[in-house]
This record gives sequence, structure tokens and C-alpha cells, in this order.
Amino acid sequence: MASDPRAAAAAAASSAAAAASPADAADAGDIDLPAVMDEPAMPGGAPDYGGVDSLGSELGQTAPGLSSKEGASDELTPIEQLRQFWINERAAPELLAYEGEVISFIRGVIDRRTQEIRQQQGKPEQGWLCTILSMEVERLMYMVNSYHRCRLKKIEMYAPYLLAKKEIHEKGSPAEIQFCKGFVDLLHAHLHGSFLQNLPPKMQAWIDAARPDEMLERPDTANSFVVFRVKADIEEYIVPSQEDPVTLREGDLVIGSWAVYGQLFREGLIDLL
Repeated sequence: MASDPRAAAAAAASSAAAAASPADAADAGDIDLPAVMDEPAMPGGAPDYGGVDSLGSELGQTAPGLSSKEGASDELTPIEQLRQFWINERAAPELLAYEGEVISFIRGVIDRRTQEIRQQQGKPEQGWLCTILSMEVERLMYMVNSYHRCRLKKIEMYAPYLLAKKEIHEKGSPAEIQFCKGFVDLLHAHLHGSFLQNLPPKMQAWIDAARPDEMLERPDTANSFVVFRVKADIEEYIVPSQEDPVTLREGDLVIGSWAVYGQLFREGLIDLL
């Protein structure tokens, strides 16, 4: 029976490859891995990218001197802390304490990296690296901006309450305090110019001094529920709606009332999701 021409050709090619010398294999495009690994390293170690390296050099390790006020772990890197602060602010029904230390650190990294990228953009060999780093910088800027937008939304919703209760002075940044005061002044001027000035003098006050709490819109912490992850074992936590204490284990995912479990967040024992 006649043999298959394609099988015969494949067998001949295999025999020729086995008999070929290492030099012939290199000429054919194959890489001798041991030979490559035995080659001496480049002088000076890793290639120099002109000072523009990965953001991980500044954000991939725990930054010394950074501490969090509430709801974060000291073992997290700055970018991990930023991500968790962002999630916490979006999930919490009330305004949380401003994490100015980490935000300032991240902003400094963004400013330095942006300047370095601009200096290297004219070099053709740095084009791909600048593109990657620009994407990383934009990702950081998005989280920082979204964090501030979320906070400003809460301040606008509850500005009179935050200012009357002085919570904005305890939880806000200097810029947020100034924004809250200006927002309340504009709101009062708008209401007074629209209709309050046409009411009898006794009714022109937009907030009843005798019942200020009833006149101000406040965060609905009593009826808000959150999803959170437990960061450490919690033994016999007292829940008002249950007779027996609750035991929470590290890593547990729980859905609960903010009024009940908000204290655990303020103590840094849980992370919101």
C-alpha cells in the first residue's frame, strides 16, 4: 500500500530537525533558554525609564506615617485605603470623617507622576510606558473625584443640619466647611427672596428655633441598612432587637442596620461593601 505523502514529508522534517546543530536551531528562530539565562545581566541592573516607573513604587507598599480615622486597616497600602474610603463613603448613610491624610498623599503622587509623564512624552522609547502610567493616574483621579462628589452630595442634602449640629466642623475638610456655609447662605437667600419676605415677620424664619431638629433634614440612619465584612472576631455584640448577643467572625459578610452596627465601623472592626 502506498504511503501518505504528507506523513512522509512530516517524518523527514522531524529527522532533519533532530539532526540540526544548536546554531542551526538558533538560525531557524528557536530560543535556547539555558543559553539566554546564562547571559550576563545588563550593566546597572534593570533598564532606566527616566524616572517614570510603576505607581506601585509609591502606592504598592504601606506608606509610613499614614493612619486612618475610622473603618480602615493600617496594613493597607495607600491605594487600598483610598479604595476602601471611597466604598465606605458611598455605602454609609451619613457623612463620614474626611480622610485628608491619605487624600493628600494620593494627590501628591498624582501631581508628581503627571509632571514626570509630561517630561517623558517627547521620547519615542517612553511612549508605551507613559500611556500605561497615564491610565493608572486617571484611575486614581477617578476614585479621588468620585470620593469628593459623594461627600458633596451628602453635604448639599444635609447642609443646614450639618452646620447647625456642627458635624461639618468635625467631619469635613476646610474646603467642605467653607462650601457648606456658602451653600446654606445661598439657600437662605433664595428662600427669603422667593417667598419668606412676603410672610409675616414671625413666620419668616426658615428654621424654627424652638424645634430645630424637626425642621432640618437629617440622614436617615435609623432605617438605613448596610452590607459589611467583619475584620476581626467580635464576641457577644449586643443587638437591641435580639435577646442574645451576636458573635461575629473575621471574614463574615453581614447585612444589618447602620444604627446597630455603625459603632463597629467607627471602631474600625468592619469594612462597608
